[in-house]
Amino acid sequence: AISRNKIFHSNKKRVVMKIGNFFYFEVIFMKTLFGGCLIHLCIGSIYALSVLYTPIINLTGWDISTLIYGFALIILSLGLTASFHQRLFPQASRKLALHNAILLWTVSNGLLIVAANYGSELIYYVISIILGFAIGLLYVIPINIITEYGYEKVGRANGLVVCCFGMGSIIASKIFSSIPLDNLIFIYVAYGVVMFIAVQLLPSTTITPSTAFSHDKRWYLIAGVFFLNIGIGISLLSNLTQLSVTQG
Repeated sequence: AISRNKIFHSNKKRVVMKIGNFFYFEVIFMKTLFGGCLIHLCIGSIYALSVLYTPIINLTGWDISTLIYGFALIILSLGLTASFHQRLFPQASRKLALHNAILLWTVSNGLLIVAANYGSELIYYVISIILGFAIGLLYVIPINIITEYGYEKVGRANGLVVCCFGMGSIIASKIFSSIPLDNLIFIYVAYGVVMFIAVQLLPSTTITPSTAFSHDKRWYLIAGVFFLNIGIGISLLSNLTQLSVTQG
């Protein structure tokens, strides 16, 4: 017969293991959430892009429609990448994808400034598409990771991350309106360093293709709604950012 003492110690060991596992996964989740918030704070600077319209027009003499078309290409590329990245990069390392996206994001922002300095509209449009691709990956991959590790906290956690995306526009609008256009490259490099550090907080996982709606129209409907949500939201808030700066 098993003694009560052995049963007590066995149950105590199970309780300790459960508590240990709970705190272990909580630490992973909090690190993931913090890393996702940092990344979204940085890429939220896209909301404040309209703050740069006036200095770019003064520098290049472009029409405002040129900048609007470039911004539309960014949003188009962002929405498509966020919607279809699982099919484009099945089984790819999420950390590797984020590292490449950060590098692409930093270089693309720098090249946009170079294109503005040289007055090349074609380069501006091409780089806008590449920039939108990088932002799409940086936007959606942290949310996917948090969804996998958040369990019952997924809604609040992803809501907080997306709020940081919006807060990033407030920070960026103050920075962009206070420094010369040529010095923005240093700001984007600093953003890139912050995001690179943030990625180290995320767990190592792979991009898993979604198969839930792979053979019917619901997947495309959800992807379309997701695309419209991102595109319309960024377009509206970017103009509100410009208005807030203009009003002081």
